Amino acid sequence: MYKKIFISILLILFLSACNKQPEPVKLPSSAYSLTELREFADFQNLEEKIKSNEAFVLFVYTKHCSACMSFEEVLREFIEERKLTIFSIENSVIPKDTWLDKEVGLVPTVLIIENKKTLAQLDPNKGEHKQYFETVTGFASWFDRYILKE
Repeated sequence: MYKKIFISILLILFLSACNKQPEPVKLPSSAYSLTELREFADFQNLEEKIKSNEAFVLFVYTKHCSACMSFEEVLREFIEERKLTIFSIENSVIPKDTWLDKEVGLVPTVLIIENKKTLAQLDPNKGEHKQYFETVTGFASWFDRYILKE
């Protein structure tokens, strides 16, 4: 009897931990020094940023992708409203079989990265994420769940 109760409690704790949303992170003050969508020219520059352990937002896109172009307009408007820097990288610059190549399925994708880990991902594969790609308000509601306001 006690064994069943103990196992049930462990199972409940395990399942609740699996569904836990990560705590919001604070972007460094440097993220608010320029209002821009800053492009990484190559993967090595991105890796250097990751090694800094600072939190940052990364937009992964592909040239000539209509969904990427539409979302980029939303993102640029969001950047202007919030007065912050978001980084971007073209998907073809990402080497095959790297952690980021495996992380990004379809584009456009937005990742929140801190301490060499992806904390959150706005994924076009997830139907429930569609609303976050469509408007500035939609993207802001996703963003604010993971990033503390300055």
